[in-house]
Amino acid sequence: MQSTKMMPSSSHQSHVPDDILATEILPMLPAKSLLRFKSVCKAWRDRISDPNFVDKHLLNHQPQSRSSIGNSTTISFNKQLSIVFFVCSQRQLYTATIIKSSGAIATARKLCYDQYPQCHNHKYPRVWGSCNGLICLETEEFFTSLWNPCTESYIRLPYCGVFLRYGHGAAFGWFLSSVAYGFGYDVKIKDYKLVRIGRFEPLSNFVDRQHIGEVMVLRLHSNSWKIISNTDYLVVPSPGKFFDGGLYWTMDEPRPDKLIRFDIHDEEFSEIRLPNVFLTETTSDCTFHHGIVADLGGCLGLWRTTDVSHDVWVMKENWMKMYTVDVSTNSWARSINLIGGIGGVIGTVEEKNSKNNGVEIVYVNVENGGLISYCPSTGEFRSFSVCDEGKPRSESMITYVESLVSPC
Repeated sequence: MQSTKMMPSSSHQSHVPDDILATEILPMLPAKSLLRFKSVCKAWRDRISDPNFVDKHLLNHQPQSRSSIGNSTTISFNKQLSIVFFVCSQRQLYTATIIKSSGAIATARKLCYDQYPQCHNHKYPRVWGSCNGLICLETEEFFTSLWNPCTESYIRLPYCGVFLRYGHGAAFGWFLSSVAYGFGYDVKIKDYKLVRIGRFEPLSNFVDRQHIGEVMVLRLHSNSWKIISNTDYLVVPSPGKFFDGGLYWTMDEPRPDKLIRFDIHDEEFSEIRLPNVFLTETTSDCTFHHGIVADLGGCLGLWRTTDVSHDVWVMKENWMKMYTVDVSTNSWARSINLIGGIGGVIGTVEEKNSKNNGVEIVYVNVENGGLISYCPSTGEFRSFSVCDEGKPRSESMITYVESLVSPC
């Protein structure tokens, strides 16, 4: 008798239940993959566009791995680091991804002009912060936009302008000398907020104050600016770093020994004292730069560069030093100008399935617009380029999370 070969029926074929696919598998996929999947069918498009799905996807792509550096314990590190930067020679924004497991950077992707808000009066966009995949750009003076480089969607925010309650300009004796922005998310009211601190200086000696700091806040849902207070704090005109419900800035004279924190919900300021060694070990003969890292392994981070060393700190209950690079004993560090060559720490990246020695701290290379990474467990540095088409502006480089969050 001739045997008959049986084919598996459709009932025996592998099938993933729809609820498992929707709630467990899809939220774990990269945002760019999900954007392509929206064209599969209407059901998938509706699912991926659902706000609850977007929130779950964002939560799944926050830093989750656990490692340690030095005396630190139980802190999280990114498996990859997404960055956006501006190349002056091309007058274009680019994105790139650092992946530790490959020991390299994914190919930089040039963004088309219709994929982000364009500059008009400015030579290049000023990057003022990122939160949940949204990046705040200033594309014209006093005009800002929120932009998601992953979805390529953006929204222009209302004109902010020059404000001062009791007048601005020659007739009133004040002028706006600098501004600092910060961008974050208020979890209590589920709304994004953009904060602007304007520094006003007197036009003449007839004014009895040296400066006024004016604080303005824009809530995305209301889409309007409001003046909330004046402040005597002189913040460095740099992007505020958003972390754990607050925006952080370094302070200018006369209080450079503190950080300033602006609570994104209560809209109030508080002070955080820097580690004592930041001042006690700094002399008139020692050049000193420092800055904030918004999320360094799940903690507020701080870096300091002097002529002789480079330190990185994290805030637990108190400030705790992660490591110090001694220029006198590190040949690689001696080969570059620590002050001019190493910029701020932009984040961390860890090799998948690595142990404690897989973590690298990533810095901006000010000299060539590339990146520098340092492995604390081995003491090794390495430098690499992020774009073959031109030198990125180091001050425009910022990290972000690839997300489906819409700015609209």
